[in-house]
Amino acid sequence: MASRPVVIDVLRFLWQCDEHEFPHPRHRLRLSLAVLLLTYLGVRPGEFLESSASRGGNGGVLYGDLSIFVVPDPTASDKRSTARFAVLVRLRNRKNNRLKQYNNVYLPLVEGVDRRELCPVTQILALAMADHAIEQVECPDDLERVRYRDGQAVRRLHIRATYEQVPLLRAMDRDRTISKTNILSTDSLRTQLTTLGQRAQYNDPMVAYNFRRMHGNMLDSNVTSARRRKNFGH
Repeated sequence: MASRPVVIDVLRFLWQCDEHEFPHPRHRLRLSLAVLLLTYLGVRPGEFLESSASRGGNGGVLYGDLSIFVVPDPTASDKRSTARFAVLVRLRNRKNNRLKQYNNVYLPLVEGVDRRELCPVTQILALAMADHAIEQVECPDDLERVRYRDGQAVRRLHIRATYEQVPLLRAMDRDRTISKTNILSTDSLRTQLTTLGQRAQYNDPMVAYNFRRMHGNMLDSNVTSARRRKNFGH
């Protein structure tokens, strides 16, 4: 079962030590973000990627499922002068509730500034910038201008209308470019996790369930049963 030290070690290996030549530069970031979503949200792979049970439907997390905000830094003494990015992720494909709008679940992610390789918000924003998916944001400087813009304490960054139906984590086309429309599959992620674990020299198979269970261990013992069920989709 994955523990926090294991997750840290795996991502450190992926970013600093892994000499594997990925078919596309985006693959490393895509795999890293998938691990972080499994860990921080406690989701099943089929809730943010295309599962084998629903092939062809392009189901999973799309850019339109992301609500991106600038919020006051909860750790700062002067919240008026500092801010962080936060992402509210809409899950439309939870087990037994697939595409039932009234059962959509929204789970929050808040930017962590100490270790970017462990921050899913940073990596979501990196993919969004590469895709030009956020209105008026083309580069990191644009994000910093938004972060410190005077005005409302909470501000929202809007996804371009043309990207609302585009998957966040996408598959690769036969010409070895990233698809503009097709989402990454759970089968592909399974293979990538297995081979990553082997390259990192872990004896036990590395599977998505390891990271999902770690999420349960991360939840404080004071978290209510209702909140725990919401996070795990039970």
